[in-house]
Amino acid sequence: MSNNLVERQKIIRQTVRQYRRQLTCEQQNSAADKITHLVLEHELIRSASHLALFVSFDGEINTHLLIKKLWTQKKSLSTCFASLQSPSTTVFTLSP
Repeated sequence: MSNNLVERQKIIRQTVRQYRRQLTCEQQNSAADKITHLVLEHELIRSASHLALFVSFDGEINTHLLIKKLWTQKKSLSTCFASLQSPSTTVFTLSP
């Protein structure tokens, strides 16, 4: 990637983080509830037995409620972890 593109991506990430940090707890919880509802209603999600998703961090919309609800539906869940110190990515299976 060109340096210009990398710099633009960095600026976009910083801007999105700033907007997320401005949300109140109530706004964040409301967004998480709405997203969880939309995801659970999607036909592909309802028909899947195994799903890959991310575990939220750094002020991202909370995925913990979604994970709990998917577990109650007996879905098998996986997530990946990428480290800045290592070029590899590790995949984890999540269990309740």
